[in-house]
Amino acid sequence: MIRRGSFFACLLLGATVAAVGQTRDQNWEKCKAEDPDTSIAGCTALIQAGQESTVDLASAYFDRGIAYRDKKEYDLALQDLDQALKLKPDFAGALNTRQCLQRQGPGRPRHGRLRRCDPHRPELRAGLL
Repeated sequence: MIRRGSFFACLLLGATVAAVGQTRDQNWEKCKAEDPDTSIAGCTALIQAGQESTVDLASAYFDRGIAYRDKKEYDLALQDLDQALKLKPDFAGALNTRQCLQRQGPGRPRHGRLRRCDPHRPELRAGLL
């Protein structure tokens, strides 16, 4: 069992190291990817690099939070959404997604106004709601 855990830890570390070795543009492309694991690796590399503006850093935390949400890792998603809101308190997409996660978290039925909770809606990404 320990070997399996070590194997997965090495895979995760390898993915993070590989993402750090990428250019900033490549990491942003990965951060915006549809695949949650790719997105997490790209966003993590951007966050750890410490080179982003406050707004871009908030976006990286938001995108990583969405990826964690898609993987049903709700605690990690909420932590990243909280960080995005600390950096950019008027980030409507992060606020909306955080509220939806709290309202529709694990064990709660996911019905009703799901469209309103979709972080990929253009008006949420632009912070218009």
